[in-house]
Amino acid sequence: MFLEQLQVKRARLAKQLVQPEFEAIRPTLSGELKALDQIIDEYVHLFDLQEIGEEPGPQGPFDGGEGND
Repeated sequence: MFLEQLQVKRARLAKQLVQPEFEAIRPTLSGELKALDQIIDEYVHLFDLQEIGEEPGPQGPFDGGEGND
């Protein structure tokens, strides 16, 4: 849920970045977009999240994979 909110904010900033009415604050928007990208990357890494449709990596016997009889 939180990640989705961050992604919505990111999409809004990216859209504003190319709109002419935001020309005067383009450097600020660009900085906010970069900061938000960093936050999203850290959040995904911290909680080991994956994008929808992305397949998880291989699992071994100690992390939920099969074969631990």
